[in-house]
Amino acid sequence: MKSLRRIWAGALLGMRAPLRSRFVAALVILLAAAVLVLPVQIRTDGSTAAELRMLLTWTLGTALTLLSVATLWAGCAGISSDIEEKRHVLTAISPARPLEIFTGRWLGLVLLDIVLLAAVLIGIFVQLRVRGLSADDTRVQRLLPRDPAALQEEADRLFREIFPDGTPDPTRAGPVRASIERDLGSRLHVPVEPGMERRWRFPVPETWRHDPAKAPPLTGVFQYLSTYGSTQPLRGVLECRDGEGTLLLSRPLEDDRGRVDFTLPAGAWAAQESVTVIFRNTEPPGEGVAALIRYDDAVRLYVPGGGLAANLARAGLSMLALLSLLAALGIACGCALSFPVAAFAATAMCLVALVAQNEFYTDPVDTTPHAHDHGEAVEPSAFSQGLETVSRGMTSVANGILAPLHGSHALDRLGDGIRVETAAGVRALVLDGILLPLVLGLGASLVLARRDL
Repeated sequence: MKSLRRIWAGALLGMRAPLRSRFVAALVILLAAAVLVLPVQIRTDGSTAAELRMLLTWTLGTALTLLSVATLWAGCAGISSDIEEKRHVLTAISPARPLEIFTGRWLGLVLLDIVLLAAVLIGIFVQLRVRGLSADDTRVQRLLPRDPAALQEEADRLFREIFPDGTPDPTRAGPVRASIERDLGSRLHVPVEPGMERRWRFPVPETWRHDPAKAPPLTGVFQYLSTYGSTQPLRGVLECRDGEGTLLLSRPLEDDRGRVDFTLPAGAWAAQESVTVIFRNTEPPGEGVAALIRYDDAVRLYVPGGGLAANLARAGLSMLALLSLLAALGIACGCALSFPVAAFAATAMCLVALVAQNEFYTDPVDTTPHAHDHGEAVEPSAFSQGLETVSRGMTSVANGILAPLHGSHALDRLGDGIRVETAAGVRALVLDGILLPLVLGLGASLVLARRDL
């Protein structure tokens, strides 16, 4: 109990310091400008979808960025400024332990962030209603997850199409199979040549399989590009089949210009174990155009997922996890360094984490030769190879640590009208918003206990 009282006293101190410096007042003004003024300045095409996306991505993203920067730097200034101004000595000689001091300051910043983030989310929701967007306009759809095993099965099927007579020489089989898997998992558009097809499989949730009468209609979207852009339509067929191969829907591509929307009635899909979507390019082989698709994102199946207010609350869990982690990072840097150096170091680490999401650093290096290579490749030096290994290792670690935050896709799904899963938000909050800050607190408390005050 005494430890909790000391932590709570530190939390009150952590909240009082920003309030006394008028830091919170300035932040509130900036957040109000982002929520109230920014939407007026941004022009859209006037559609409901564009207006909704603007408010849920631009406005909320700007407000979250302001909160993130303010939280990070306030954390850096918390303990470091106390040490520099000799206020921390009184705290250090009191019964409060370094970990209690860290936890109190971190908790104070998190409580402030909860209040400010809730105000932003409520303000955006009120704006949507004031602008006349009804509950039907802001309804949310739930994304039906794809079967993880479908990608490997698709890679096996394409491998058999390339080598129909059996397994080729191992020196060819390995690179070809690796190339297929890389193309299917790539975030770039890859071609589906005339006469070829791609398949996606989606398991049906057991709840609806056992009681198909309660299942809603299933809506889907297939997106593609033509090698001629939008100047020439692509001939193809989109099919939906159940787990036994029975045809549920057949939809020819005519003048769709890159997007096909389709619907399956509840009775046609809910009683099945899975739904398989097949796209077949029916252009004439050798002279037709290829379709360009991102396999991981080309087909999406949706069911109704509730209202926007609940979706904002679920997304708020992931946003709070981010702010909590930034507060802990700032305070940890402030425990070891002076404020200017702590702010620089914390900002640099955040930039490294942002760069780590870049596809160049996350995708494996492609060492296989390509037909468009000219001449002999220049062998990289040992230094450049070592530097690349270190940089990829750092980005891999950063992506692994932040995987729960990235996995929720909060802003993207809000803007697309897709349900943010509760489990993903809770996982981000527990792992990156609570456990990781406590790990930072343990390390910072060791440094703080040995720092020369």
